[in-house]
Amino acid sequence: MMDDAGKDASEAVDDAVRAKAWEISGRLSFCQGDLGTSERHNQRALELYRMLGDGAGTARCLNGLGIVAQWRGEGVRACEIYQEGLAIAEKAGDALGISHLCANLGLMLTHTGDFAKAQEYLERSVVLLRKFGESYYLGIQLGMMALNQFQQNDSRAPATLREAVATVTMMESWWCVPYFLDFLAYDCVRRGTPERAATLLGASEAIREQTGGVLPETGLGEHANFVAAARSALGEAAFRASWDEGQAMPRDQVISLALE
Repeated sequence: MMDDAGKDASEAVDDAVRAKAWEISGRLSFCQGDLGTSERHNQRALELYRMLGDGAGTARCLNGLGIVAQWRGEGVRACEIYQEGLAIAEKAGDALGISHLCANLGLMLTHTGDFAKAQEYLERSVVLLRKFGESYYLGIQLGMMALNQFQQNDSRAPATLREAVATVTMMESWWCVPYFLDFLAYDCVRRGTPERAATLLGASEAIREQTGGVLPETGLGEHANFVAAARSALGEAAFRASWDEGQAMPRDQVISLALE
């Protein structure tokens, strides 16, 4: 017969398993585009992690809830959630959690125009990921940092973004490649090569369709601006020709073009 101590330990284990299950379900729901379910399941996991005193788990769920708010276009709320999660991750000494929350907070601050503060968070995230050899997340965070650098006309932006593209394709994380290609296209327009920009945008759209990717609310306006800039520079006929070329381009050729 189980004594009280054993029963308490068993219940704690059960709660930890349930928390992890809700957390994973919330993550999967987000990947399927079901933001409502993702929010509810992350919230259930969060309640259990708080009850268990699991700081790292609490921070992960707050990160998940912040991402949901971000994709709904609720920028202020997303930043508040990320900041709460970051404070908890720091207290728990969760380096990976800190890196993820810094990256997402940096991205949101980029969208709100606080570029200097965003750069601080993004650089902190990249330093941690390089230290721990987390190549998958490093590629994504480098892309976020390049986005911020582009907004500040930082000359390092193209090189940072090319490293991001090389890293994520090495890890076969194709879902985030279109987002990076869009910003390379933006840089091409600014540098006077709109044909290359339109080709990259066409390739970006093709990969996004193939991987089932969608743009968050915070990225829709930027993407439309990039397309409009390339179309304006080329004219409709030339833009469409270059766009179609990108649409038909094999992925390995797209990456070679992006890394030139």
